[in-house]
Amino acid sequence: MPAADPQPGPGQVKVVAGGGIALALILLLQLINRYLPTADLFINLLLSLIIWFVCLNWGKAAGGLVYLGASAFSLLVPGLPDALSFVIIGGPYPLLKCVLGKTRYRFRTVQPKAPDQSAAAPASGWLSRLPALILLQGLLWLWFWLLLKLSGTALLNSWAALPGWPYLILPAEIIFSLVYDFVLEKAYPWLRRLRQHRGDRG
Repeated sequence: MPAADPQPGPGQVKVVAGGGIALALILLLQLINRYLPTADLFINLLLSLIIWFVCLNWGKAAGGLVYLGASAFSLLVPGLPDALSFVIIGGPYPLLKCVLGKTRYRFRTVQPKAPDQSAAAPASGWLSRLPALILLQGLLWLWFWLLLKLSGTALLNSWAALPGWPYLILPAEIIFSLVYDFVLEKAYPWLRRLRQHRGDRG
């Protein structure tokens, strides 16, 4: 008799279901972003938090698959210009942060027998976060360069009305990257507590 096909375990089912829900949420937020351009920064932060949660909860491979699927769909709907910030910054940066953080960001290695260690927040010194911040700078400049390629001189003409705008780009970009990384770092304990709460209920 032929051997029966192995059935997926509960963990695999959770990963597939969670990844599908995360993908659907990302696509929904991308569509909202298309019709609410003023909420662009906030929605992209939510997109990053979704990738961040998937990566922390189910691993970097799951986060990468959700990112690739969301990028492929978002290039079709809502389209490249609207999806560019997610494809270049909002999706890759949480993944890179997880990879560079290594053991700093792991939910599944928390041991219940050591509550004092599991409750401790990961080290968040600037030195340990510096490689990810440097990569974020590169992603931001890549996004800016591609945006100029797509929009031509129209974007620069709209900025020309701001006095001294060439000198504001670099400080604004640095401030944005620091705030963006800070929000992800502060979201880590909350996501960790959410994971532990789900584990207690299960």
